[in-house]
Amino acid sequence: MQNDDTTAVADERETLLQELLALRVDLIQGAASRLRTLSWVDESGRYPDSAHNLAHYLALRCRDLRELQIRLARQGLSSLGRVEAHVLASIDQVIRVLAQLGGAPDPGLEPLAPGFDAGNALLTINTRKLFGPPQPRRAVRIMVTLPPEAASDEGLVQAMLESGMDCARINCAHDGAESWRRMIEHLRRAQASVGRECRVLMDLAGHKIRTGALDAAPTCTEVRPRRGESDSAAMPARLLLLPYAGAPVPPTDTPVQACLVLEAKVSGRIRRGDRLEFTDLRGRKRHLAIEKALEGGGWLALAFRKTRFGPDTAMQVVRMRFGRWTPIREPVIRLTGHRPAPVKIRLQPGDRLRLTDPELPGRPARRDPAGQVLEPARIGITAAPILQRVGPGQPVWIDDGKAGAVVEAVHADAVLLRITQTPPGGLRLKADKGINFPGAALELGPLSAKRTLDAILCRMQDHQLKKMPQLRALQLAQDGMAAAVRPMRSSLASAVPDAGESRPASAHSGSSTTEAVPLDLTGWVES
Repeated sequence: MQNDDTTAVADERETLLQELLALRVDLIQGAASRLRTLSWVDESGRYPDSAHNLAHYLALRCRDLRELQIRLARQGLSSLGRVEAHVLASIDQVIRVLAQLGGAPDPGLEPLAPGFDAGNALLTINTRKLFGPPQPRRAVRIMVTLPPEAASDEGLVQAMLESGMDCARINCAHDGAESWRRMIEHLRRAQASVGRECRVLMDLAGHKIRTGALDAAPTCTEVRPRRGESDSAAMPARLLLLPYAGAPVPPTDTPVQACLVLEAKVSGRIRRGDRLEFTDLRGRKRHLAIEKALEGGGWLALAFRKTRFGPDTAMQVVRMRFGRWTPIREPVIRLTGHRPAPVKIRLQPGDRLRLTDPELPGRPARRDPAGQVLEPARIGITAAPILQRVGPGQPVWIDDGKAGAVVEAVHADAVLLRITQTPPGGLRLKADKGINFPGAALELGPLSAKRTLDAILCRMQDHQLKKMPQLRALQLAQDGMAAAVRPMRSSLASAVPDAGESRPASAHSGSSTTEAVPLDLTGWVES
């Protein structure tokens, strides 16, 4: 029995050895393919060790290693869970141990990337270069995304720095170059005041695959009572009835849910305690209670029950007389100033959703009186041509993964999805939400003119870090951008003569037909 166990262990170790040797070959080939695509070398014409290691890491993480890791752990070996700084060296060491345990000769593996000590040293050096020196009593760095207010509120930026911020991230998908410049100026002044260094990372906008606009719902206003922080009775909804459109909104001690317009000639004839009675858009009898007059004209009104009404909702003024509510002699009242709102699309598992051209406004499913779906909901997406590059079975994630779906059918003008998962209660789908097609070859093309200009502006700021969403070469010449970039770069350099262009630590190879975005723009190295 013991011999059988020993044989089984030996066989498992030999199997693991062969699997790791095959994995090593795959990683080397995958890394070489990635490095050829990136086409970046250092001054000596070779790829930096960090680039080799990163390429090995990306090739490794494309695989599901869970079963292999469990089997390695059962043999008392490294499960390859902490290999980030020395991917190939970690695998090579496990291979050597397995070979020794099995009595096999040393495999004679050629070191192709940083070893343990060199990898850890490079990680420490590059971390310090990218994020600055560590703060006393903590090794981690704190990166904070600057909000739009950082462009106008210097005190906010200084408070962030005083609270421990080591790296300020600027999201270049929002705001613009002038706002970014002010953020950086505020940070530099805060550094001088606080006496602490802080790096800046400018995160360039990548391709945005997002939901398009929603159709407008019939204009109406909905208000409802709200419960306070305790379990006390619901507080009535508060509305301001202003005397004319654009009238100044007076301050109130509690929030209001709507500001509407009640004509001045009508407003002048109603009193505190009156009611505006009406039948709302759901056919329910409702009223607004006139609570008190506002400074400058108009009234504060209260709604004690949920109600929805629109510009065509007819209202009657009633007043308490002799113990009963009595209509007064006033013409029918209609409140104006209702704000348009988008339609509501709520998705549940099993629902269908059509992805279409972004010019088609999104709308909910159309149903018959019995509730049966006549036509599924639809929503446009940016970069609509990618819809022809996906096929049935393609997984889709919506709104940062809040909802999952699968492609059910591809038509000439749309893709039909089947919703597979949503949060409890469903997902309300809104405009400008991200959509992802994991694993699909979408061929989104090179960097656009705007993002190229953003990259140049970023390089001309006084900052240390740049970052791109995808770690791959962006072949600008494919859409004629290469010729356009050079004059833009010269024009901007002459406009800001003191900025200069940062020199990358690693040069990149190029040709007369291709300009690759430098490696420092991916965040691999510091410029």
